[in-house]
Amino acid sequence: MHGLRQCLGITLVLSLLFGSMAGSAGAKGVSTDRYLVGVTGPNGESAIAGRGGALEKKLERLNLAVAQLTPEQAAALAKDDRIAFMEKDQRVSLAPTTWSSQLSWSDQLSWSDQLSWSDQLSWSDQLSWSDQLSWSDQLSWTDQLSWTDQLSWTDQLSWTDQLSWTDQLSWTDQLSWVDQLSWTDGHQIAVDWGVRAVGAANGGDPGDRGQGVKVAILDTGIDVTHPDLNVAGGVNLISDGEYTDDNGHGTAMAGILAANGEHGLYGVAPAASLYAVKVLGANGEGDVSDLVRGIDWAIENGMDLINLSVGARGKSQALDQALDRAAAAGITVVTAAGNNGKAHGRGNTLDSPARLGDSLVVGAVGPNLQRATFSATGKELDVVAPGVGIISTYKGGYAVGTGTSQAAAFATGVAALIIAEHPGAGPARVEALLKARAVPLVTDLPDPRYGYGFVHVPAPGQK
Repeated sequence: MHGLRQCLGITLVLSLLFGSMAGSAGAKGVSTDRYLVGVTGPNGESAIAGRGGALEKKLERLNLAVAQLTPEQAAALAKDDRIAFMEKDQRVSLAPTTWSSQLSWSDQLSWSDQLSWSDQLSWSDQLSWSDQLSWSDQLSWTDQLSWTDQLSWTDQLSWTDQLSWTDQLSWTDQLSWVDQLSWTDGHQIAVDWGVRAVGAANGGDPGDRGQGVKVAILDTGIDVTHPDLNVAGGVNLISDGEYTDDNGHGTAMAGILAANGEHGLYGVAPAASLYAVKVLGANGEGDVSDLVRGIDWAIENGMDLINLSVGARGKSQALDQALDRAAAAGITVVTAAGNNGKAHGRGNTLDSPARLGDSLVVGAVGPNLQRATFSATGKELDVVAPGVGIISTYKGGYAVGTGTSQAAAFATGVAALIIAEHPGAGPARVEALLKARAVPLVTDLPDPRYGYGFVHVPAPGQK
């Protein structure tokens, strides 16, 4: 597929709309709204029925219920001792973003045909050599990339046939292939710069990384037909359909986390078990109630990790409570910091749910390990991870994306490796190890721009 394609993606920026949702009409034509109701005990739901409300869903593990209520019923319930809190459900939506041109896996990742760097991706906007990539600091040719071992130009890439440097790629203006894509010997299999940067490509069989760890990706679903992804299961919480991805964002998160290299890419933890929890539709929209139900599903099905690459600018007590319950159940929740950061890097600009409850909050850096100017900042920020120019799986193929969503997926993958190394590790242990192994990027820690540093996987034999 050639040319830029506009679509919903890169980073989910959920805009919570605090006005009344479009209500439904009751039997007598009275308008109702969906509420998330915090209950104090097993009889809380009976209070809803007692006031004439319509109970839609009981979430006993979360001490929550979802109900349709008229204004009068809501006012009466607010005075009931069995009700801890109530909030109107909030509509959420994806912010429109630009992906670079997608690659079709059926074409075997023919980069010359599928992706023209000069036409498809303006690196002057995304990646400034002076600001984003320091060759001397970030990429040692001898240490990071052995031309003879990693890239056989004669076998893997015909200069004359596959890439016209003058037409397709200007070293000084665009981006070096070796920074973004490393071809392995004998296969056209790519390892994104981020996977190498976090150390996930160091030694051993990549197919064994993350074995036995269950990860729920709460997103737009996952492309279950993608050859680079093994989807163990999932659920569609917004309709009666399948949990396959009809948007693309969820598939991108899955690839960063656990692409298996079968056809094109390796992720951080290829052996991790992926579960698609579809809480957003093809148009990138859903409700907070869907996110809460997704967390409840993850608890019920014994997930080890939840990847929540979403953001919102408002607060939700119900979502906060659901995150707390997930942590209590031993699930590590990883959330994206958000893309509302200021260029100067000051102030608390974190989205919700990054500000809420028990979760690992992740910001984004570029290949030079400098904070991406869009990456949100704040005291709750825990770590940073690759989030600029990340190639990953996409519905029907591959795409390059930028944002804290990508960074959160990297951190989730590294957390999966920690759990595989320490089976049964809960959120506190995972967080402690993730921070302890992070590479400090500034002197004083934690830092509101970088947290405890850049997520990193120790080399074999290191702690």
